[in-house]
Amino acid sequence: MMSLWVIDAGNTRLKLREIRDNQIHRSIIIRWDQLNSDFLQSIKGDKAIYSKVVSSNKLSPLLLLFDQVIEIDNDVITEQFNLTTKYKTLHQLGVDRLLASLGARLLFEHHEKIAVINAGTATTIEIIENDTHIGGMIIAGNQLMLNSLASAHQLPKLNVQSSTELGTDSITCMQTGLAFMNQGLVLALLKDYKVNKIVVCGGNSPQFVDLDASITLIPDLIMQTLHLIAQKLDPII
Repeated sequence: MMSLWVIDAGNTRLKLREIRDNQIHRSIIIRWDQLNSDFLQSIKGDKAIYSKVVSSNKLSPLLLLFDQVIEIDNDVITEQFNLTTKYKTLHQLGVDRLLASLGARLLFEHHEKIAVINAGTATTIEIIENDTHIGGMIIAGNQLMLNSLASAHQLPKLNVQSSTELGTDSITCMQTGLAFMNQGLVLALLKDYKVNKIVVCGGNSPQFVDLDASITLIPDLIMQTLHLIAQKLDPII
């Protein structure tokens, strides 16, 4: 049976998804130090579609396992999927950010203006209007903020956990502050930037649940986008 692997090569983790008969067969998330010979022996497939924010050398042992591979980069996204960007230098825009923007546009094409929040180590925000990525923001991620505050107050490392209750000690004050920061971000996107849909992806996306009716959580948005691209490029890959 033919199988397609969808691969998202991030800075800290490698995400893989095996697709058979257009259905998810299995999903894998590993750290880069787990990409060893034992792991490589467990991967079998015919084709792979991937994006990366790491060097090609880091990913090459995996890609050599497939008969056919195609990289999705910013040029492919802008030229073949008609998503333009106002970013001053296209290749300084991370492909993960443009992929998330494309995914939101493909999944919610009836919305005129969309914001994508990728809540990871850093929190990136993209705004897409019609078929144009008009710009974005980069701020420290929730865990990074908590780690910095905990270090400043000589507290142990805190896990991301938010609360709407007023804090009564340093830890709960930080957690409440985190919740209000996320709420403020959503409010600014709705009121100041006039978006009518917010899509949240990434590992910390659950922190944004229930903040507004316009929010849809899609933690694996980039993987879904790569799968959509593979479907649209078939039979090229």
